[in-house]
Amino acid sequence: MKQEANEKTDLTLVPARPRGGREETEGAPSLSASQDLPVSTKKSVSRGAIGLAIALLLLLVYGSGLFFFWGHFLPRSSVAEIDVSLMNLSALTRALDKADGQYSLLIKDKNSHDLTIEGSAIGLAYTDQDHALLAKKALRAQNAFLWPLGIFTGHHYPLAVSYDESMLKAALNPILSQSQEPSDAKIIFSGDSYTVSQGDWGIKADQILSDVKGAISDQKSQLTLPDSDYTAPSRRTDDPAIKAACAKIDSYARSTVTYQVQGKEASLSKADIFSMIQIDENFNVSLRPDGISQFVDRLAHELNTYGSKRPFHTQKGDDIEVSGGTYGWVVSKKKEIEQLSREIEAGQAVTREPNWEQTALGPIGDDIGKTYVELDYSNQHMYYVKDGSRVWESDIVSGNMSKGSGSPDGIFHIIYRKSPAVLKGEDYESPVQYFTVWASDVGFHDASWKHVFGGKEYLTKGSHGCINLPLEAAKWVYENIPDGTPVVSYYREPVELTTDNNRISNARSYAKK
Repeated sequence: MKQEANEKTDLTLVPARPRGGREETEGAPSLSASQDLPVSTKKSVSRGAIGLAIALLLLLVYGSGLFFFWGHFLPRSSVAEIDVSLMNLSALTRALDKADGQYSLLIKDKNSHDLTIEGSAIGLAYTDQDHALLAKKALRAQNAFLWPLGIFTGHHYPLAVSYDESMLKAALNPILSQSQEPSDAKIIFSGDSYTVSQGDWGIKADQILSDVKGAISDQKSQLTLPDSDYTAPSRRTDDPAIKAACAKIDSYARSTVTYQVQGKEASLSKADIFSMIQIDENFNVSLRPDGISQFVDRLAHELNTYGSKRPFHTQKGDDIEVSGGTYGWVVSKKKEIEQLSREIEAGQAVTREPNWEQTALGPIGDDIGKTYVELDYSNQHMYYVKDGSRVWESDIVSGNMSKGSGSPDGIFHIIYRKSPAVLKGEDYESPVQYFTVWASDVGFHDASWKHVFGGKEYLTKGSHGCINLPLEAAKWVYENIPDGTPVVSYYREPVELTTDNNRISNARSYAKK
């Protein structure tokens, strides 16, 4: 069995490698010396060569820069007011020759009185007039060895200058003449808008002058005066009280009142509202009563027809002008002021009619209308016109002209009526059946003691001021002419009326005694 196993196993015997050496096999490749170097060694050699090349390049760049900036100014450099970036000496010398005395300084003032001072205005000149030497000194002041750092930073080289101080003060006058006391911010209205002023800082003149001199010595092109040159206002635009005041003003401004009157409109404008506002020293905002009153006065002036002049076409066919009296549209100023104040305070937007103290039958442009009583004193005749047509007329006797008791002229309206009534005066007491009143203690009534009406009776035998009528005429008036009906009365010739009832009735021809 053992022999069979050996027969089945095919083993190849390989000669053993000699100790301490190696056997080269024919045809096997051999290793070179370079292939024997480690990888890390090769990388170190490469990095060293690159670093040396970079160092040599930087040295070359640095040396080139040093050579260049030994005779040229660094970027962002200035000498006096001249930008000398990359300039050489000769270029700077020419620039100094050209710029001598042409310096200018912009001064930024906190009160917005910005000012530019020209060197020629203050007699400014370089102290040393050898510009070539000045240029050389400026270049020597530059450290060319630090040019790699210097190209990223600014460099300024001032030159010694001289100037006339009195001329400088004169040039600074727009700033130095400001008040030394600060003024607070304030709210300023202009038409339909308002602004909040910044207020003014109080100046410290000596400090401002000192800072300006320093800026000139350093040849700065701009100087923003620091806070230390001023005394600050106690209230600025961001003051809480001012902000609260503006908020209240804006609330008032949101109010809109549109008056609608007989198809026409008139509005309370923002400018009107602003004219009513008052602000005290603590910025408390309120409405001025007189401001609201003035607006209502203007409104009433536009709408009121009380006592105004009106063209009138008489029943005789001629055209005259009538005025005076108590008839017409009248705005109630008291009620309007009260309501308007509430609406503005609440910031409301409303559309409404004005508050009326008195209205008329006709529209504002033609308030007499087509229905009225006409009293022609000169012809001693009266008419009742209804809807444009004459429906009734009568002779009359009006106030006694010879005794100064002429009846009121103007436009009035029927106020009330009474039947029967007793007419009383200083020296009389007269019972009447029908009394229809249209002015102060003046009305239409029957006069049983009269037998003649019309004509010239009124000149010497007239009434105490009332309109005397026959009984039937007085009755007709009492029963047919309603309250509120306009009464248009006039004389065709100049007269003077002096009684109290004419004064109270606002008679056109009233003449003070």
